[in-house]
Amino acid sequence: MAKKFDYEVADNRVVFQQKGLNNFEQSGFSTYARVIVETTIGNAGDYEKLTTSFTATPAELNALSAEFKKKIQQGFQGTNLKLISWYGIAITKVNGRTALKISYLRQLADRPFVVVNTYRFQNNDRMHSIITSYRQEDEATWKPLLNKTVNSFTITDVR
Repeated sequence: MAKKFDYEVADNRVVFQQKGLNNFEQSGFSTYARVIVETTIGNAGDYEKLTTSFTATPAELNALSAEFKKKIQQGFQGTNLKLISWYGIAITKVNGRTALKISYLRQLADRPFVVVNTYRFQNNDRMHSIITSYRQEDEATWKPLLNKTVNSFTITDVR
């Protein structure tokens, strides 16, 4: 695909967003949607295998949810970001692979609310994450498109 479309990914993080946003062009702010794909590399066995279909009890999910919420809140400290609503976590399937989905609503300063969904896939020595975000007021446009984007995600380097 890189040769066909003449691009190269040389980092563990790739960001897709509307044209003009980084350059602060007015047209770049008419809507907001972003997809981030990132990989955190660890050591063999740090994570479950990608083929593992893991489960959790409601109590385990509640404990994980509280832990992730705390991490998000800590990450927002010292910034203009605010956690508006915490939707929690869930174990879900994406293209037949088990993922942990983390969802919340945030706000930067006095700007519109933004819906954030993170999908985390364990793959033995690495964690792959897909993070989607869009303005809540544009949900009718972006939610179905970003769901389709997430569901098109395929990990080919199974470890």
